[in-house]
Amino acid sequence: MRVFLSSLILITDPWQDKRTWHSRELIYHRSINAILFVPILAQDEVIGVIVIDATGEKKTLTQEEIYFCVVLSNLVGVILERDLIHKERGEEKALMFLGEAAAEAAHRLRNPLVVIGGFARRLAKLKDPPIDRSRQKV
Repeated sequence: MRVFLSSLILITDPWQDKRTWHSRELIYHRSINAILFVPILAQDEVIGVIVIDATGEKKTLTQEEIYFCVVLSNLVGVILERDLIHKERGEEKALMFLGEAAAEAAHRLRNPLVVIGGFARRLAKLKDPPIDRSRQKV
């Protein structure tokens, strides 16, 4: 899950690098001399990128600045991964409560259905069902 120094991209001459051709105008107007891309990983997937540039008199980024960006990326990734895990656990708890509610509902419905089923079986065994005199027309 950690970002390593080998997984970042440092472009030390963005004006000449083919990967930055679409940003030449920005590079020129901002006097960008170097660009650092550090991925943010959560659950072994890239979910974002930290981009730092060196402008003006600053010609490149120091090893300390690069290391700081890698550490920052790792911290952000850990926080986001923790949030994803908590969200998944919350969804698991909700599903657990739904399952318990369904089991309780089934239990509460089963008891009266067993009684009704018992009476229905008794009525089915009778050869001549009893006649309800109160419903007959006089």
